[in-house]
Amino acid sequence: MTKTATKEHLRTWEDVDRALLALARAETTLSRLESDRDEAISNAREAYKESAESHSDNAKELREQIAEFMLSHEAELGDKRSKRLEHGMLFLRRTPPKIATMSRVTWQRVLEVALTLPKRVRDRIVETTQALKKGELKQMLQADELKEEYRKALGVRIDQGDEVYYELA
Repeated sequence: MTKTATKEHLRTWEDVDRALLALARAETTLSRLESDRDEAISNAREAYKESAESHSDNAKELREQIAEFMLSHEAELGDKRSKRLEHGMLFLRRTPPKIATMSRVTWQRVLEVALTLPKRVRDRIVETTQALKKGELKQMLQADELKEEYRKALGVRIDQGDEVYYELA
């Protein structure tokens, strides 16, 4: 890859216009390269998916069959909870404890009931998060609705400046 642009100082509007032309060409080339890259990635993913699909399905089915067999023959494992075979080793591993709702109970319902519990229990199991309403604060600052002492105490201000934008022809 070669570097086609050298750093030039823009001195006139004509220089800026030529720079816009060069920018348009560079962005067009980048767009084309990105499109080519995305197409190549898409093609590679599709090729992988086609060649791996049957193997993936087969592996999933085998895992399920092995797990079903293992669980149905758990008593044969004894205290070791494992079985060494010629092509591998199988074992049962205790999963970490997790909390789950009973059937037909949603987490929203659990929260609603938790909010009715005594304060000492509720405070331990219900998390309340607070967040600054930045949009509301911005509106108050822009409308000058926030007292000066509050603004200073918060240490906030409206920050606004100019940015250069361009449209290519």
